[in-house]
Order: sequence, then structure tokens, then C-alpha cells
Amino acid sequence: MEKLVGIDFGACNIKTANWRGKDAHIVRLSQNVDQNYIPNVILYDMTRAGAVENKIGDPAKDEQDPENSVEHVKRKLELAEWSKKIPNLKRDVLAVEAAKDIFCGISERLRKKLNCEANELRAVIIVPVCSSGLQRKRIYQAAKAAGISVEAIVTEPFAAAMFALEDLFDGDED
Repeated sequence: MEKLVGIDFGACNIKTANWRGKDAHIVRLSQNVDQNYIPNVILYDMTRAGAVENKIGDPAKDEQDPENSVEHVKRKLELAEWSKKIPNLKRDVLAVEAAKDIFCGISERLRKKLNCEANELRAVIIVPVCSSGLQRKRIYQAAKAAGISVEAIVTEPFAAAMFALEDLFDGDED
């Protein structure tokens, strides 16, 4: 069964919600029970077995490994040629790659929380109104590359207006 989610892909934090009927419910991706967001950060962590494991959100931030982490990924997506050498990967990572890896982690957590398959997950991604066209394009590319079916990318004011309009006109059908 398809699940429609909203992903607020902010510069510092990421929040998600799920629509059930006419109601939206926060989907807590954080391991902290009193926190409804995760930091926009990814860590390319080396496991004991020598493989690289991607950690997103609080686990990535808690490790405090700036050499192998990328923070505030959304901001880096507006830069034409941003990349960072990640020692654990032994290569440079582009901003769109880091965003894709974050979206992969978000998708995995959403599928577990909502008990669905990847092909059942549909998303509306919310970005700040000041997001550039390049940022929006790269966010779309990263989410799609992560296997998320992106229905739309909308700005925060547009998303707020849609909720307000629904409340204002609910039941006013002539």
C-alpha cells in the first residue's frame, strides 16, 4: 500500500510526516524520543570489519568525526563544484552524492516505521523559499537516486498555504 510522506529537507535538520487520510502525523526518524527531527549530516564510518557504513542524523553527529562527515548538505547543493575528500572512502564525495546517501538512510527509516516497500514510498519534499533552482534540481536527483518516488518539491510557504487552504475551505463546498 502506497505511503505519502513529506520530507522537510532543511539546511540544519530534516523532519518527516506521513499522511493518513486527511491527517499528517510526524514520523520520528531520531532515536531520541523527545526529538522529531534529525540533523542534516552524514558520516562515512569505518566498521571494525573494514567496510564503510553510512550513518545519518544523531549517530553521525555524535561521532564527531569531521574528516569523514558532511554537514548542512542542502547548503552545499547550491555550489557549482563542491566536493570533500572523505578519508574512509579514499575519494571525494560530491554534495549530490552525500544528499543521495542521506535520502537512502531516510528512505530506509521511513520504510521500517511505515512498514512498506521502497516502491510504495511517495514523497513531497519541502525546501525553504530561498532555495535555488540548482538546489531543488539536485535534491530531486538525490531523492530519485535513493529510490524515492518524488511527487513534488515545494517551498515552505507553499506547503503552509496548502494546509491553511484546506482548513479554510473544508466543508465550504457549494
